[in-house]
Amino acid sequence: MLGWCADVFRGIWGLWYWNIRKSAFRLRGMQGRCPCQSPSDSGRGGETRCEASLNWNRALRFRQVCPLLQADGKGGLVCSVDTAQVRPFWGRMLAWQGGVLTAGFLIVTLTLFAGLRRVGYDVSWLDIAWPGRWERINLARADYFYHQAVEAFGERDISTTVSALSLAAQYNPDHFAAGMMLAQICQTAQPELANRTYAHLLEVHSDRFGSLAPIWFRSLLNRGDFTAIEALAGKALHADPDRTVTWLHALLFANWHTGHVDTIPLLVAQPDGLDPLARQVLTMEQQLRALSSLNEQRAFLRHVDGAAPLPSYEILYRSRRLLQLGAATDALEWLAEYGAPLNDRDRIAVQLDAYATLDYTRLRRALLGRLLGLAGEPAIIDLVSAHLIRFPNAEIFHEFLGRTRLLDDDTEPAASDYPALITLYCAAAAHADGPALAAITDRIKRSTGSNFHTLDAVQHYFEAGAQGPIGSVVPILNPPNLDVVYALFDRFTPSSPEKTGERKANNDRLTTRAR
Repeated sequence: MLGWCADVFRGIWGLWYWNIRKSAFRLRGMQGRCPCQSPSDSGRGGETRCEASLNWNRALRFRQVCPLLQADGKGGLVCSVDTAQVRPFWGRMLAWQGGVLTAGFLIVTLTLFAGLRRVGYDVSWLDIAWPGRWERINLARADYFYHQAVEAFGERDISTTVSALSLAAQYNPDHFAAGMMLAQICQTAQPELANRTYAHLLEVHSDRFGSLAPIWFRSLLNRGDFTAIEALAGKALHADPDRTVTWLHALLFANWHTGHVDTIPLLVAQPDGLDPLARQVLTMEQQLRALSSLNEQRAFLRHVDGAAPLPSYEILYRSRRLLQLGAATDALEWLAEYGAPLNDRDRIAVQLDAYATLDYTRLRRALLGRLLGLAGEPAIIDLVSAHLIRFPNAEIFHEFLGRTRLLDDDTEPAASDYPALITLYCAAAAHADGPALAAITDRIKRSTGSNFHTLDAVQHYFEAGAQGPIGSVVPILNPPNLDVVYALFDRFTPSSPEKTGERKANNDRLTTRAR
C-alpha cells in the first residue's frame, strides 16, 4: 500500500517533470542526452531501457506518465520508440491532473456539504462548489441560527435566543425576521441596539416600511423616546401615506413633549411629499406657535374659512389644541358648531376631557353614565380608561370597574380578557388604587396562565407614587390601545415645564371665566 501511494505521488510529480524535460529536449532539436532513456543503450525502440522508471516500486506504473513504456518480452521494460521519437504527453498530464483535482474537489466539497447539512444548514452542493454562491452559506447560517432562536424562545431561554439572533444578524444583517425578533426582544433592555436594528431594517427593506414602522413606533412610544418618534414620524409622513393621521398625531404628540422648535418648520418647508392634510395641520401648528397671546391663539383655532366641512382629524386637532391651551369652553363651543364630521368616539373623548377640565361634574357624569351602560364593550373600556387616566376620579372609576364585570368572582378570566384587563390596570394605576391593582393583577395572571412577576414591580411603582420615568413600565404593560398609551404619558410625563405651567394657568383663568 505504501509503495502504491509512493508511486501515485511520483506520478503526480512526474507528469510535470518528465513532460517539461521532454519538451526541452524536443526544443533543442533532440541534441544531447535523452532525458528518459538509458544513455548506455542503443537508443532504438524496443532495445533501450527507460531510465525514468527505475526508481518506481513497480516500473510499469510509469505508463501513467509515458505510454511509450512497454515490456520487452524477456521480463524487462523498454522504451517502445527511438530517441528521435521521444515526446511529451501534455494531454495525458492534463487529463490525469484534472482528474485528480476534480476528485479532490468533489471529495472536499461533498464532505463539507454533508457536514453542513448534518448540522442543519439549508445549503445545496452548488452553494459550496461555486464561489459565486458562497454568500449563500452565510445566509443559510443566518437561517439556522434564526430557527434555533425561535426554538429557544419557545422554551423561554432568552439568553440563548439573543445569542442565536446575534449570530444570525452577524451572518446576514439584512435578515428581516431575525432582525425584527432581536429588536423586539431588546427594545426594553437594549433600546439603542433595538433602534439600530429597526433603522437598518427600514433602510434595507424599504418596501416593508408600512408594516415595520408601526412596530418600531410602538416600541419608541412605550419607552417615551419622543425624539426618535419625531424622526420616524417625519419620515413616515412621506413614506406611509395610508397612515397619515396616525403619523401626524404621533409627530405632534412627540413634538409637544420634546419642545423642538425646528421640527415642524422643516417639514412644512419641504416643497412636496406631504399629504395635504398633514401640510395643513402642521402649517396651522407653526402659525399658532407664532402668536403671542392666548386670545390670538383661541381666535386662530376657532376661525374657519369657507363653508366646506373640515377633515375629521383637523377638527380633532383644533379641539384638542384648544384643550391644551386651557380653552375648554372654546373647544366645546367650536366642536358644537363645526364638529359634525367627527366620529362619535373622538367627539365624546373631547367632551369628557373638556367637562373634567372645567369641573362640569354633572355633565361629565351624565355622559359617562350613558357610556357605562356599554362598559363591557372593548371600545368603551379603552375610551373611558384613557379619560380617567388623564382626569382621575376614584368614584367614577370604581363604578366603571364594576360595570365591566371583568372582576366578577363568578367568572373565570379568559385569554380574550387580557387586552381589557391591561387597559383597566392602567386606569387603576392612574388612581394609585392598590386593591384594584392587586385584583386586576390576579385576573391578568389567571387569564394568561403565567406568574407575570413583572406586574408586581409595576404595581409597586404606581403605589409608590410613580417615581421615575413612566417609560420604564409601559413596555411591560404594553397597552393594546394607542389612546391609553398617549394618556399615560400625558398624565405621568408632562411636556416641558414652561408649557405645563402655561396650560395650568390658562385652565384656571378660563375655568373661572366660564363659571
